Amino acid sequence: MVHLDADIYLPPRTRTFLQRISLEQASLYGIDRMECKSFADWIKFLSAPPLQHEGEIFVHPRPFPLAVRIARLDRDGYVPIGFFQLWNPQGSGVGAGFKPAPTYPEHHTTAARSDMLFAIQWPRDKRHLIPEIIAIHLESECVEMGANWKGRKTRPFGL
Repeated sequence: MVHLDADIYLPPRTRTFLQRISLEQASLYGIDRMECKSFADWIKFLSAPPLQHEGEIFVHPRPFPLAVRIARLDRDGYVPIGFFQLWNPQGSGVGAGFKPAPTYPEHHTTAARSDMLFAIQWPRDKRHLIPEIIAIHLESECVEMGANWKGRKTRPFGL
């Protein structure tokens, strides 16, 4: 199962890469993302997209800047956040080494932390980054992180 935000673009070979790697049923996976800060930048990208994957060996983080990763450095490290979280609901529960299958927290009134609370239900050795895949986060304008966590505040993408 993949939790994927609506403003995330996955590269064309995503399915191929996911089928090639050995995913552990009891693990949670995340990916990196680049930040596309405007619709104009997106159209420019679409007119001549640079290769993200080249020569079956290189993964280029271009043409946009990489976004922040979340890692609880004072605790247990990397946390795959909610723009892309991949897990197996059947393989994550009883018999997989911890409590019943994790569920998304429902007590938060914003999008600020529920994804992190979900992710930390997996022990650190079961939270993994998939470096072969770098998504693109589509933003309608250059804003601070979290601008839309309490509902849409920015203008719609493409307007």
